[in-house]
Amino acid sequence: MKRFAITGWCQMRIRQMLAEEPETGKDAKESCDSSRRFIDATAGTGKDTLFLCDLLGESGGEILSMDIQEMALEKTKARLMKSGYEECPAERPLMKGYEAGPAERPLIRGYEAGLVECPAAVGDNDGRKNPDEDAAGGSMGREEWALLTDVSGRKQVRLVLGSHEHMDAYFPAGSVNLIMFNLGYLPGGDHALATKPATTLPALEKALALLKTGGLLSLMIYSGGDSGFEEKEQVLAWLKGLDPERYMVLIESFYNRPNNPPLPVFIKKML
Repeated sequence: MKRFAITGWCQMRIRQMLAEEPETGKDAKESCDSSRRFIDATAGTGKDTLFLCDLLGESGGEILSMDIQEMALEKTKARLMKSGYEECPAERPLMKGYEAGPAERPLIRGYEAGLVECPAAVGDNDGRKNPDEDAAGGSMGREEWALLTDVSGRKQVRLVLGSHEHMDAYFPAGSVNLIMFNLGYLPGGDHALATKPATTLPALEKALALLKTGGLLSLMIYSGGDSGFEEKEQVLAWLKGLDPERYMVLIESFYNRPNNPPLPVFIKKML
């Protein structure tokens, strides 16, 4: 079994779990709600972001796609544009607000935010990592982003160069339908820039707070070779401690696949 088959399986499971929206009882494809919000917390090469675009359906909605590596955002943008999405060049400000503490940080909803400055375009940085990210992937106060839309304008995708532990700066609590994480390193990228427990666990806590009741958090936990084992153990321990009255946690194992196959995890917010 190849890795793409595992990814396809997980996407199928996500479609199944989101097939009925608990607030309305309507099939997701029949829903007229255009306010659906999805987050790709680890953009990588953009495959999950594009999957989320398809999952929005004709009614559209908003997608936030984050990564600490510029190379990942460039790959994601290229994949989206190849699929017909168009970039809005004017929507690339430098975010403000992370210098303040959580209580003082302003809520930023992408293009509606007013606290912005115009930076150089993403791509002017020769490195693969946000220069204001620390070694563990934590943000130190700078976010560069781009906005893309489909032809209809109903689907909007925001690409953010920054750590997923700051995803709560973009949407209010209880407003997101689906959040996806791929834990590990960018395929073909620097293993030293893999996700780390120090930022992954706070990001997961914030993801749960962002989810609507009935919303879904999807994790693909990669481990093997020189990385991922410590993070895997800490994430599994965190999952074990979640309140069973509020969250349903499903772990699906590709049990007979060799060489540390990725571990799919799904968390449904019940209350």
